[in-house]
Amino acid sequence: STDDSGARPESGTAGRVSVAWRDPFWEFVGMVRHFDDSFNPRTGFIRRRGVRHVYGSAGIHPRGDWPLVQEVNPYVEWHNFQTLGGDLETREVTAGLDFDFNDGAMARVSVTDLFERVDDPFDVREVTVQPGSYDFREVSANYTSSGARPVSGRVTVSGGGYFGGDRFSVSGSMLGRLGYRVLMTGSAQHNRIELPGQAPTTADVFSAKVDAFFSTRLLTSAFVQY
Repeated sequence: STDDSGARPESGTAGRVSVAWRDPFWEFVGMVRHFDDSFNPRTGFIRRRGVRHVYGSAGIHPRGDWPLVQEVNPYVEWHNFQTLGGDLETREVTAGLDFDFNDGAMARVSVTDLFERVDDPFDVREVTVQPGSYDFREVSANYTSSGARPVSGRVTVSGGGYFGGDRFSVSGSMLGRLGYRVLMTGSAQHNRIELPGQAPTTADVFSAKVDAFFSTRLLTSAFVQY
């Protein structure tokens, strides 16, 4: 809990309970988080207050004598955000399939069913999402090369519904290692969004990051995003 004895007379609480089980084949995770309306995260960051977040996932990790593939992981996971009064705000249900390759690379395909309740309009570039309840689906696929190589990367393609309209997104990132002291990362994402009754728009995000490690006690990092 946090308590502002000076500027704010009210105090709030937050809590989390989680449990997980994994053996060589099965994996289960469950979690419940609770945030009061007046909780003030003085020492951290939370996305929303006045909600109860329930999360669960289940999956298996079979291994077989497959060429190139070390392990596959079919799974399902579920996020549920409700107000403290019991009203549903967000629901995400995902069914996915992960592949771990022998060379250290990874790939994932997934389908997500989403529900979002929007209380206030918000803008995404030139389009506006109006208040309402939205139920839509998204399909995503990504591939990540082995991080043990001097240069590695990831590419992601996704598309589907988006607040009553449609969205297509493609993104990529690269990680370069200059010895063992410097890491350089660059990424780009392109989104095309179409909402009913509004002209299509695009939203692009570019970022770059440099991490330098001088010793086990001193490091520096620089990050820029446009």
